[in-house]
Amino acid sequence: MARSDDFVTLTRQKVTLILQTLDDLRALRREWDSLDYANTLPKTFPDTNAEVSRAEVANVYSTVEAIDGYVYSAGRNTVLPTIRE
Repeated sequence: MARSDDFVTLTRQKVTLILQTLDDLRALRREWDSLDYANTLPKTFPDTNAEVSRAEVANVYSTVEAIDGYVYSAGRNTVLPTIRE
């Protein structure tokens, strides 16, 4: 396989990973909203998640919304999904 083919394949794989990760985070956001985790989870977490606060988790979802707003606005929405594997 020529390097150019390999390069394109790797690019497509990484785009697929980005889009899948965003899909997964959107699903987690739906769970966050439906179970009202913004109000029902503790403000801090024990053990392996002790360094993360509930507010920081909420900020992840705000960041995903911002990414979606950028990727899916101004005609950009056709670029990443079209080269996805």
